[in-house]
Amino acid sequence: LSSSDSTNPPPVLTGQILFSPGSGSGAGQTAPQITWAAAPGLGYQVQYKTNLTDDAWLPVNGSAVIQNGVGFVNDLAPDPDHRFYRVVAY
Repeated sequence: LSSSDSTNPPPVLTGQILFSPGSGSGAGQTAPQITWAAAPGLGYQVQYKTNLTDDAWLPVNGSAVIQNGVGFVNDLAPDPDHRFYRVVAY
């Protein structure tokens, strides 16, 4: 994205994952909501892996929404064990 010298530091993305009990597709399953600070004029895609050694990142099953400078997406089909997420700006 950018160099990490003192005049052009690397971008920093802060976000969080919220869980809402009973919001998933299965009985008692929780659908995580990934949120982040969104910059104006950019599009975003949230991606996941179930194992960090996997070759490819896959798109989350849900569309990213931007409101008032905050992006969010609900992962409608979370893995029952765990997922690793990243947010990609374009």
